[in-house]
Amino acid sequence: MPSFDVVSRTDLMEVDNAIHGVEREIKQRFDLANTKCAVSRSENT
Repeated sequence: MPSFDVVSRTDLMEVDNAIHGVEREIKQRFDLANTKCAVSRSENT
């Protein structure tokens, strides 16, 4: 029976861009105006 390996690579620049987009969205949304929402990325995850 044949087997295969699944390889997953993450483009960290795209992850950073997504985080910045979420941060902008949090700042602009009226329903999140006075909340302490935060998104962050750690290097060792």
